[in-house]
Amino acid sequence: MIYPIRNFLFILLFLPPVAFGQETDSLEENSISKLATTILDFVTLETKTFTISLFPTLDFNQRAGLSLGVLTPIVLKEEKKDIRNKYYRPTTIIPAFSYSTKNQLLFDYDMLLFTNNGWLIVNRMQIFDFPDTFFGIGEPQSETTQYDHFNFTSLGEVLFPIKDVFFLGLFYDFTYNRNSNIDGQTLNESITGFDKGTTLGLGVEFRWDQRDNILYPTEGHFWKANARYYFFDFNYWAATVDLRSFFKIRNDKNIIGVQFLWDIRTDGVPYYKLAVLGGSKRLRSIGNSNKYINNQIYFLQGEYRRKLFHRFAAVAFTGFGNHLSGFEGKAFNDIQYTYGLGLRIQLLQDDPLNFRIDFGLGNNSESAFFFTVREAF
Repeated sequence: MIYPIRNFLFILLFLPPVAFGQETDSLEENSISKLATTILDFVTLETKTFTISLFPTLDFNQRAGLSLGVLTPIVLKEEKKDIRNKYYRPTTIIPAFSYSTKNQLLFDYDMLLFTNNGWLIVNRMQIFDFPDTFFGIGEPQSETTQYDHFNFTSLGEVLFPIKDVFFLGLFYDFTYNRNSNIDGQTLNESITGFDKGTTLGLGVEFRWDQRDNILYPTEGHFWKANARYYFFDFNYWAATVDLRSFFKIRNDKNIIGVQFLWDIRTDGVPYYKLAVLGGSKRLRSIGNSNKYINNQIYFLQGEYRRKLFHRFAAVAFTGFGNHLSGFEGKAFNDIQYTYGLGLRIQLLQDDPLNFRIDFGLGNNSESAFFFTVREAF
């Protein structure tokens, strides 16, 4: 399971509160804009071929201690001579690393690479070693289990452009997982993959992507479907359907985004590869993505995105979804819902790659903050 980066950027410590209720041309030159630009440009190196920034990060929680790290967004500038003239598809690479005073480790690597001849290569790699909680499978149980969780995951796609918006290719997903210091009764031998396991999933993927900008789309559609088979220690099938659409309201300062996602696993899947309902890209009121896990999940979410001034934007989002053990389940019983607000800070001067702060609320007293990079969808 890919976990969100929840670290604060140090630059936020220097930014005064943003005045959401104002929008005039004078704000373009006010002290907030000038200070944000000065700080962001200070940690950014721009050349003719790439832009790279270096942001220190800070986080603290009682179990992990004080975590210090670094986040380094890299954008390779797009060549205008290829088939992507109508669509802004720069290559982006975002590595992040943090280490805590209690020896907790997180390494996250996110790459979206477009070659000159239109191939798309995606890789998301993560290594983490930190305390975690097992809530059970399906509805969260009243009794939880605490444990130390080590995980290495590398997943992605290698896709060939059939046309400028149609892609077809290979999906891969490799995971090694190991648990230790298990404290509780619910994570036990009856749970598939309770102690450790290795899986490799291979399959096919199809994409239709006509978004005008992959970093911050203002219009267009993105449809993706894949199916894959997993083997090694566990054998099972999985499939995902992901449908997104974006619409302008009068101009590109006001954007509506909508996403529907359906994720399914057959029997035999280890618990740490079950479909998840929460997290930074799904129902954003569920802070721990492990809290609602099952063989199937679906959700529908929408987001209103509003440019404020200079490098600042705001969002309002809502959504609902559910988890199911199989097709016989009642998809609309005990639905989980979420709603919330967010702030966006554009990290790079010329590319709309945003640092994202979201606060979500939901039923069952759910609430969560997320601090990460890239839009939720």
